[in-house]
Amino acid sequence: MGRIFKVDGASKLSPSYLPLELPHREQHIQELLKIFSPLLEREKQIPWAIMIQGPSGTGKTSVVRAFFRAISNIASERGIKIITNIINCRFMKSDFSLAQAIALSVMPSVSLRGFSATEMIQNVMEYLRNNESYLILALDDFDSYTIRKKSKLKLVYDILKQQEIIDSRLFIIFIGVSDYTLMFEESWIRNYVWRTKSKFEPYSWSELKDILGKRAKEVFKDGVVDESELIFVSRISSKFGYGSARYGLELLLISGMEAEWEGNNKINSEHIRLSLAKLEGEQEAAEFSNFSEDLREFALALAEVFEEEDISYLTLSSLLSRLKKEKQKTMEYLNRLNLEGIVDLLEFGGDVYIGLFLPSKLISLMKQRDDTLT
Repeated sequence: MGRIFKVDGASKLSPSYLPLELPHREQHIQELLKIFSPLLEREKQIPWAIMIQGPSGTGKTSVVRAFFRAISNIASERGIKIITNIINCRFMKSDFSLAQAIALSVMPSVSLRGFSATEMIQNVMEYLRNNESYLILALDDFDSYTIRKKSKLKLVYDILKQQEIIDSRLFIIFIGVSDYTLMFEESWIRNYVWRTKSKFEPYSWSELKDILGKRAKEVFKDGVVDESELIFVSRISSKFGYGSARYGLELLLISGMEAEWEGNNKINSEHIRLSLAKLEGEQEAAEFSNFSEDLREFALALAEVFEEEDISYLTLSSLLSRLKKEKQKTMEYLNRLNLEGIVDLLEFGGDVYIGLFLPSKLISLMKQRDDTLT
């Protein structure tokens, strides 16, 4: 991978990679730092449990990891012992396995044979007290765990109950898509869960462009991705990925590989369309059988223009000039194709820009099929 990606560039499109900056999530990180600031001053006015909720791909886990990085640096400078850890609850099948994962994150060499889940947590609490340490524990995908456990979360209840009895040294950050506190069997526990003020909403396409643009500089060699391609990927991620940054990063990765496999030095619009088809599943030509003959002919003519131009977007004025069609009828066709998820209509700078989502090669195959049938 020498043409497209920098050394180790592809790995920086992985969900596990944490960049130095998280655009449009800075206030979320600062809020967590503010919540836990008493801990850095050796005070105790800290919520025992915090809930982070939002759709997939909105930066929840990355924000927590960035917060962990920041608070660990500050604590180290001040001589405060803070242990941070993220446990993905998607892979936890029981309270015992979760307690075991928590205990091993704090005491990696300890033997846990013969201990119950509650006893393991008691040992963790004792270890933290004896070593004058604190544990901030993030339970990722926690809603999937609550669904599997059917609200019977004895371990979580035990942890919070113990906080009332002894010196608080274990703090939990619950991360999930849904409001899982509504599933708690014991309603009192909801009073111990602090909700962050900063909401995790799906990213807008312009926010995605900022995120993907910064990441592209780390990942690709100079000149590999143009501004128009970044806009195209961002628009696709907003529409098909529902504002997910993770979707956009995956689309960039596959597009880069497409360009690399073809021996290109640049990612073009067709690489992105082919990558979208791989993520969403290639649409069959039969899906266009319900189109009128005029609309099908327009779609094929549109695809030919994009194939010839090899660009991400055409202005409406340029398209009208190429197709020699009336503006009103052209907009009628474009609006229909936009509803079908075939084209993108972007109003920008007083003009209308048209992007094509389907690979032009696929639509060319449709044309060949139609010609054969004719």
